[in-house]
Amino acid sequence: MKSTPYKIVRDGVLTRMGIDASLTPLTSQSAALAEYLQSALDSMWEFYPWPDVTLTEQRTPALHTIDAEQPGETVIGDFLEIYDNNPDDDSQLSNNLPFTLTGSAAVLSSDWHVPNTPVWVRFRIPTPVFTSADYSAATAYAPGDVVYHDPTGDCYLCTAATTGNAPTNSSFWRRQLIPAYLGEAAKLHALAETQQEDGQYDKANFLFARSRGLLEEKQDDFWMKRDRYHHFTARFQ
Repeated sequence: MKSTPYKIVRDGVLTRMGIDASLTPLTSQSAALAEYLQSALDSMWEFYPWPDVTLTEQRTPALHTIDAEQPGETVIGDFLEIYDNNPDDDSQLSNNLPFTLTGSAAVLSSDWHVPNTPVWVRFRIPTPVFTSADYSAATAYAPGDVVYHDPTGDCYLCTAATTGNAPTNSSFWRRQLIPAYLGEAAKLHALAETQQEDGQYDKANFLFARSRGLLEEKQDDFWMKRDRYHHFTARFQ
């Protein structure tokens, strides 16, 4: 996935706020922007089945259960659909299999699925998570902790307990990636949040509309690349 560093997106918002991004942001500014960019990505993740975000991959359940995290496999954020065959293979029929969610796992109906039989799962990868908390080599981190690592300009999610292992060590950390095609819309969305907090609702609404307009333009681009007929949604503001 071609991505944009978190720092580039954050600093883009600071610049549009009239703040010198070459200087270290105030603690309160960093914390607020992490929250605003989190809100932006949370909403964008479900806006459209973006490439590299929405995937279809084969999984082998343990009896009827598919865990969101399996060794050597892409981590599943949201289960969308489960099929008995590859739905992208036009040479064979694929059927939707009913399932329920239990914690971070999907449990297939025993009436429709033969135990331990491979299936195809359509899913979204987890939404990236952001923070303004700088990484410290002296801190003991537990799975689920999130840090900001200035040398790379990105945030990282701890996946295994660690002390002293830098966020670039993939055995302990997972980099939180922002797809490059969502970066500009994320900046506008976060900037709109700052205007809304300041009581400038007209400006905020305009920026929210511009952010959505960019998303719709990207959506239409991807429809065209997939050679599908589609009613275009992008509008000029």
